[in-house]
Amino acid sequence: MKSKHRMKKHDRDILILDDNSVWRADSFDTSKASFWTTFDELEVEDSGFSSTITNLSRKEAIKAKKIS
Repeated sequence: MKSKHRMKKHDRDILILDDNSVWRADSFDTSKASFWTTFDELEVEDSGFSSTITNLSRKEAIKAKKIS
């Protein structure tokens, strides 16, 4: 299932989205996600174990795991 969001804030590998969901970026994608801002539009494809968060504004994606 895909859904669109904005990021409320992030701290290195942790992303908090506008629906208050908390995600941990894959260790290989942490540096990429660290440049994302609260102005970027994100699309989350939550498939349970291996989810993808795509930054539609920057046209790049990361693997992430929902932690809450």
